[in-house]
Amino acid sequence: MAFWMDDFERDQLWIPRKKGKFSGWRVTEIDDGIKGGAEIVRGISFSGDRSMRIWAKSSDSRSDWGSLRVDFSTRGKRHQRSLMTGISLSMAIMPACGIGENGRLRIHIRLSQRPPDFTEESIIYITWKV
Repeated sequence: MAFWMDDFERDQLWIPRKKGKFSGWRVTEIDDGIKGGAEIVRGISFSGDRSMRIWAKSSDSRSDWGSLRVDFSTRGKRHQRSLMTGISLSMAIMPACGIGENGRLRIHIRLSQRPPDFTEESIIYITWKV
């Protein structure tokens, strides 16, 4: 039985809340010289009809690494679950046109609870073209 899943079968990625907060997925940071965004698209999906597309492209004049950051946020305890009961995270990532010779896909997951002292912990995955 799934506790929570996101299949993106809706019209928008995020819903605005009070004081600049939001619920859902939203681009929260993009470096200068980077073009990109996040959106719901039809016809490209692992299951269902829709998926989230995240894209970024650096300008030719940019000489150092740049990034685009997409955050997930929610209100209350809707998506919280004690790590002692087990967490399962599944993602289907399908590069539409490749990552590129100098590109990297970095997935940084911050866990909100970590027994016994309940400090924050994180997991980072990095992929690139070999």
